[in-house]
Amino acid sequence: MPDAPASSTWKASVDGTSAVPAGCPCSTASLRATIAAAGSDVHVTWEGRNNGSLWYRRSTDGGTTWRPETALVESPRGCGTPFLAADGDRVGLAWGDGRDGNYNGELYYKQSGDAGRTWTEDQRLTTGQDSVLDKEPSLFVRGSHRYLAWTRSHWRTGVTQVWFMRSTDDGASWQPRVRVTGDTTRQEQPMVAATGAALHL
Repeated sequence: MPDAPASSTWKASVDGTSAVPAGCPCSTASLRATIAAAGSDVHVTWEGRNNGSLWYRRSTDGGTTWRPETALVESPRGCGTPFLAADGDRVGLAWGDGRDGNYNGELYYKQSGDAGRTWTEDQRLTTGQDSVLDKEPSLFVRGSHRYLAWTRSHWRTGVTQVWFMRSTDDGASWQPRVRVTGDTTRQEQPMVAATGAALHL
């Protein structure tokens, strides 16, 4: 029998809870968490409390202890589907955001170069047409490169496709977005990763 993987046993929740309390209102719920780790640093982001914020916590000792939670993103019209990725001290966060109105949802991005201690300002990555929703990003960080795939949904027509863009200068600028899928079936919730010179989507 092969050796059991390191994840075959799990520690209890760090806050001592075993389940969401019965009757927990949405305004206090924590939803759609995303986690990234690099070395002993662990980063967690989630939708929380008012549907217009993304919250963040980090651990520097492999998850044994955690720094206080902070509101990393606050949007007046709602934000969600966050995705974290980390490589050493570089940490990137992408999410969908409704702050621009016109029945749109755009992708936003921010990052840290010091393992989550400080973060850049929110950066808008997409500029969609009316009735287009950009959501469900997947992000991969490696050195100065950022690879981002996401779902673009035309809610009037029902067409849902996968798009992609990348940065080669530490997220300072992004190359033009490219549509990856072309037919009219539903393609959504992509995942992206890279190994060597190969990109996997």
